[in-house]
Amino acid sequence: LGVGGVGAAAAAAGTVALSAARRLSGHTRRRRRRRCQARLGASYVAHAAGPTIQEGVREVTGTVQILPLGDYAASPSPRAELEAVTQVAVQGFFVACYDAATRALAPEPRSLEQLRRQVYDDLSLRYGLGRGSFLLVAREANGDVIGCIGVESSYTSRLPVSAEAKHAPFLEESPRPVAYMSNLAVLASCRGRGVGRRLIREAEEQVLARLRLREVALMVNAENDPARRLYESLGYSQTFEDRWAMRAVASAGGTVEKVRVHNLGYSRNLGPVGGSLWSQMAFALDALVGAVQAQMPPSLMRGSWTWGR
Repeated sequence: LGVGGVGAAAAAAGTVALSAARRLSGHTRRRRRRRCQARLGASYVAHAAGPTIQEGVREVTGTVQILPLGDYAASPSPRAELEAVTQVAVQGFFVACYDAATRALAPEPRSLEQLRRQVYDDLSLRYGLGRGSFLLVAREANGDVIGCIGVESSYTSRLPVSAEAKHAPFLEESPRPVAYMSNLAVLASCRGRGVGRRLIREAEEQVLARLRLREVALMVNAENDPARRLYESLGYSQTFEDRWAMRAVASAGGTVEKVRVHNLGYSRNLGPVGGSLWSQMAFALDALVGAVQAQMPPSLMRGSWTWGR
């Protein structure tokens, strides 16, 4: 990586953190899970819970199951599961997206196939290894995939924004570890049932329990009013904006192009991580790894374009 001992230090810190996490007993994990749920409040709906009714949202049946990618026992293979998730993401980002009614042309099959391959590669790269990231998958009782959401361990100074937006106070001042939430998608036929809300709440619990981070950051298109209302109703507040972000869209002739969009950054503090001494030590090591990553060359950063926020 061209960073000498910095890379070795990051690797060592990650090894120690993994060792510490493995030494947590099952009883400690269960206690930590209960504390996480208490901090998230009564609005959290566990995937084993019964029906819940919230204002403005139709009843969510208890048959919807939310599990991390790869944990669904009936899946024929991880590749097949990720393919199904990719189809949902492509439909949500390019076909039934928030601004579909304003599009002059519907995406052509060739464009969608190209986008499907790109989204599959992106999801597998970001969540396939399962180290410092996870992808949650929502399924109906019959096993059909109806939604997804992804989270990655990151750093405020390394969120995928344009170069012009990197000087925002939230990103530049007090660099700190943060969980970056993205790729929230729900099939159009399943919207209005609270599935997206459940995905976000479950992701927040996993952020506390698995990643041992307490702050979540995300980005959403300024014109995506339904998504903004959802995040704000869950306690997220706007912290920065990126007027130079890029978004991939399907264009005429079966091609894909990138257009400039105005994104808004939101964040939410989930409260102290707490937990046992081992979990606190692991969280401190995660912060150290994040600080090391913040010093890595900018060339290793991902681009600032998005699928369909």
